[in-house]
Amino acid sequence: MDSVDGRHLLNKLVSAFLIPYIDIGVRLDADGQGGIESIWLAIHTLQPGGSSLKSRKVYDQADLEAAFLYRSSPLEYARLKKEGYVKGVPVDRPAVISVNMEASARAVNEFLARIHGFRLEPNSKFAIRRISLTDEAASMNEADGTPCPEMARVLGSGDKRPFLGMMALEAGAC
Repeated sequence: MDSVDGRHLLNKLVSAFLIPYIDIGVRLDADGQGGIESIWLAIHTLQPGGSSLKSRKVYDQADLEAAFLYRSSPLEYARLKKEGYVKGVPVDRPAVISVNMEASARAVNEFLARIHGFRLEPNSKFAIRRISLTDEAASMNEADGTPCPEMARVLGSGDKRPFLGMMALEAGAC
């Protein structure tokens, strides 16, 4: 999933159906001279009823509104962006297979740690994993934050109308 609106929708979907969700993010920072300054992986384990990517500040409401506008009305998005009303939605991000595979492998190991319980520390301390491939010492783990009130509104709602509380997802709404 490589878009803010897609991640938000997936977070709502898994909350509605009470399914845990592991989100993977990769960030490469250029050095301005054709090289890479830093490489970061982020692995977020989201539990139904816990915090969300939005409440963890992976994105904010302005990012979400810009992404929805970009998808639903590209011409209006371009006009508002030009006028400075919306932040840019990054759509051309470099794909680096070895970094993406590293992030995927770490996410699979995160899942396995949770189902097999092989860590010395409790899994609750690893809700957010920020891993630096350029400076391992800078890597950090965090526990889950405050439950997200927005996801709480759909928590356990399943296949209810309107789906995920969003009229735009109803048949015939598009």
